[in-house]
Amino acid sequence: MDEAANLIAPEIMGLDPVYIVSFPRSGHHALIGFLNKVSNFASNYCEYYSCTLHNGEAIPCPYAGKNTRLKRLKCGAGRRFLKNHDFNLSLPITPQSKYIVQYRHPFLSALSWYEMETAKNKDLPPWEIFFDQKLRLWQSFIEKWVVRYGDNRNVILVPYESLSSIARITEIATFSGAVMKPDLRKIKHNFKSRRVIERDNELIVRERTLLPLLKRAGVSPIFDVNK
Repeated sequence: MDEAANLIAPEIMGLDPVYIVSFPRSGHHALIGFLNKVSNFASNYCEYYSCTLHNGEAIPCPYAGKNTRLKRLKCGAGRRFLKNHDFNLSLPITPQSKYIVQYRHPFLSALSWYEMETAKNKDLPPWEIFFDQKLRLWQSFIEKWVVRYGDNRNVILVPYESLSSIARITEIATFSGAVMKPDLRKIKHNFKSRRVIERDNELIVRERTLLPLLKRAGVSPIFDVNK
């Protein structure tokens, strides 16, 4: 039996996790940085794919528990704030856990995602196919986390643009249960919330089909729909 099979889930040990459910390229690292400014968030944060055993096998942080042997491997054992992209939309929602749901306008996420993968010299499908794939994934993500669960008391929605508000960052930290730092008035906060996409008739048409979901998610359209 491998090492990961013996790990203890934090739920079993009474540690209710807080999941940062982030659609890729939605400002996750910016959010974590801002949360660290206002609270002790970093001391309880674990980035899922940075956790590995000595042989390189990934350790899912939710199952690391308080295993002291794994702590020395710096896998984030026992930490409560857990990153999860929910790529296959299989992450369950439970009443005892909390969920910080992060997302962005799908065109901007897809473009940033494509640029990131291109920079890694990955073998990618043509842009049009890549864009369609990520757009469908975004729609499914929003249908699950915003439409279905967005009104739950244990869910907080974090559109990309809201990262520009230090008041919202403080609200997210408080929601997570992180210990707040004193005198938040001294904190400097800078965030560029929007990149520009040139007008494109096909994108304008695609965006119009998304307007109900964008409105439900609190995401502003890129294009002026009245023009």
